[in-house]
Amino acid sequence: MAALALLASCGGGDDDAPPAPPPAPNQAPRFTSAATARFEENGADIVYRAAATDAEGSPVTFSIAGGADAARFAMEANGELRFAAPPNFDLPGDADADNVYEVQLQASDGSASSSLALRVSVTNSTEGVTVRRIATGFVDPVAVAPTSQSLGVILVAQKNGAIYRVTVTTGAREHLITIPNVGGVGVVAIAAGQDYAGNGRFYVMYATGGGVVLGEFGQRAGGPVFQSDFRLISVPAPDYAGGGWIAIDGRSLMVGLGDGGGTGDPTGSAQNDVSPLGKIIRFDPNPDPYAGASPNFYLSTVIAKGLHRPVGGNFHASDAWLVVDAGEDVADEATLLQGIGPGKNFGWPFKEGSKAVRGAPPSGLVEPALEHPRTAGGQGSALIGVALNWSQQDYVLMDRSGAVYVVPRSSVAPGAALPLANFDRRTADFVPDQGKIDRPVQIQSSAGSRIYIVDGDGDIFEADLPSRPSG
Repeated sequence: MAALALLASCGGGDDDAPPAPPPAPNQAPRFTSAATARFEENGADIVYRAAATDAEGSPVTFSIAGGADAARFAMEANGELRFAAPPNFDLPGDADADNVYEVQLQASDGSASSSLALRVSVTNSTEGVTVRRIATGFVDPVAVAPTSQSLGVILVAQKNGAIYRVTVTTGAREHLITIPNVGGVGVVAIAAGQDYAGNGRFYVMYATGGGVVLGEFGQRAGGPVFQSDFRLISVPAPDYAGGGWIAIDGRSLMVGLGDGGGTGDPTGSAQNDVSPLGKIIRFDPNPDPYAGASPNFYLSTVIAKGLHRPVGGNFHASDAWLVVDAGEDVADEATLLQGIGPGKNFGWPFKEGSKAVRGAPPSGLVEPALEHPRTAGGQGSALIGVALNWSQQDYVLMDRSGAVYVVPRSSVAPGAALPLANFDRRTADFVPDQGKIDRPVQIQSSAGSRIYIVDGDGDIFEADLPSRPSG
């Protein structure tokens, strides 16, 4: 009986099972999409589709959680990531301006979340720009002169005074003349006359051992090219350091000369009203060339003074030109020269660009529209000129490092002194079909959309920029 009582007191135990274990903690979603993406500039499509798995099978939503370039993006909850505005490879908008945009993405199941550091690389589109090498094998080419587009030829000048005519479509070249007595600086500019197709007239600016000459050349039907005895300019300048620009304006010429040379223009030539050095001069045909003691076929007017090394200029609007002047150490500038009357002063040697560099600048200076500070790392190399793409109404400027900047004509305003770095840097678009543009020395416009680039290695390139869509 006692044993039975003991068993009864112990109970059966079947109703006291241990409690169930607690549920596993919720796991955050895990990203399965890549941490990098590539996207071509100017697009508005989806850049990236985020993807993630959730261990519990809960729905996952996505959002932007941060990152240096978070403000450049917009994201849908379903993981579709877009740029807030189409990116521009030529003018990067990311925080460190390297065309790699960094954004932190978040995946959430409503209770837990995880993040992904995404890097989106924006790639270049040439936007229809084509560049082809049209001639090669020159020795120290320094300047090119387009002729009428229908003629299909350009003139190429070498530093040593050799002038060639080149057929654009084939690259075939013909030696026209070698100018004698060309000094160390050599040829600095060339331009074909308005009636080149009829009379073969062209103009060359070059340095001799002791001065600077602007000469006129021509070709009679079936005869050789000859240099006229008449010199538009012949001025002593034994230390001439370069720079020079010739542009045709109907039957007139716009001409830019560098100063007399030396650090800071020690002879004061650029501000000296008697000297043609450091000036922009307009030459108009003389209606009565034989009225004086000796023939004078052009009447000259000094339009502006205070230039250091003018390297190019292009028509801007009625009686207005955009002139590029290379500085000495601080900055290059592009300045709007408005009107063909005298009295304008670009400010050298007192200023380079918008910066005062020595002495007290005089009042009433013409301030630059654009400037290009000299900086390290390949940025800010000396400008070599400006070309106007007529079909797009854009200025194309290039520096000696090969950097190409495209500035809308509408953005060029007197005295604005806007840095070229504010505008599209289109260097990656100007990659030729053959050769390399690695030592550019001049850029020059032709009619329409064609632009010519002279490379000091011996190559001549033709760049064709497409017209903007109408409407």
